[in-house]
Amino acid sequence: MVRVTGKFDAASIWVLDQLPVPVCIKRSDDTFFYANKAFATLLGQPLEKIIGKPILDVVSASAASRSAHSDTFLTPENPEREVIATNVRKDGSENIIQVRKRLIDIPGHGTCILCILNDISQFVLYEKELEEKHRELRRQQGKLKELATIDPLTGIFNRRAFYDQAAEIISYAAVGELDVGVLMFDLDKFKNLNDTFGHATGDEVLIHFTKLVADCIRTSDIFARLGGEEFGLLLPDTDVKATQLIADRIRQRVEKTAVKFNDRAIHYTTSVGATMWQPSEKRIDPSLSRADTLLYQAKQAGKNRVCFALSVDDVIDVPATRAFRA
Repeated sequence: MVRVTGKFDAASIWVLDQLPVPVCIKRSDDTFFYANKAFATLLGQPLEKIIGKPILDVVSASAASRSAHSDTFLTPENPEREVIATNVRKDGSENIIQVRKRLIDIPGHGTCILCILNDISQFVLYEKELEEKHRELRRQQGKLKELATIDPLTGIFNRRAFYDQAAEIISYAAVGELDVGVLMFDLDKFKNLNDTFGHATGDEVLIHFTKLVADCIRTSDIFARLGGEEFGLLLPDTDVKATQLIADRIRQRVEKTAVKFNDRAIHYTTSVGATMWQPSEKRIDPSLSRADTLLYQAKQAGKNRVCFALSVDDVIDVPATRAFRA
């Protein structure tokens, strides 16, 4: 504890009054023994309504409560304390005040608490504004990331994101010795559909197809629009038989489901090229190229079918009229 030697006289008070920093001294009974002009200005009250008055008559109840609570922690062994409180002034305005407290012993007055105050309202406001700007920046970064990875029409991954996800999947599959099914879809006669019914209808078909496939796959599968009416699907930890079943299940669902648009039921089909990622392939490109070739073969064979192969020389043709052909 700091002991004030000598007299706390008019000269001492004059010096404190000249400080631009709000200062006050409280007695042990929680009344104000001293306050300078800066303190009175901060609270928006004249000095005569502060000196000798209890703190509850000078500051708001919440600020007085926080101050009283912090005073209980002041001891000769721990004579310093800091507290931040919001004070509601008599005119209704608020300010956030940082108070640094120190126990002092003044001859003739006993143990008192010296308080040095700092109005940090603007700093807190600036801090909140800065945090809001940071949140907005994070939101904008999220939007930019979404724009870079999400197809705006269908809401699924775009080509770039598909390749990024594929790299992670095959890296994981290589370590765990897992199978990965690779499928490519193309909507049959899509250009004719656009020319006949308009691009708005074509967009509805693409969205319909996206939702239909999403209902047939797991959240761990990677589905993307690669461009136009072409889509890609990766099936991690999926063997040959399951890959074939999923491919034809999707094909059949498309064949049997119509898109309703402007009171019109529009039927369409899809062709599928399906294969398996090979552990010898360091990237997804060879598998996609193989699936793309098989997709072309499905188109050439009459559309609305699945062509599956582990290599392009060993094709299993799955016509629309049969589930599979060994």
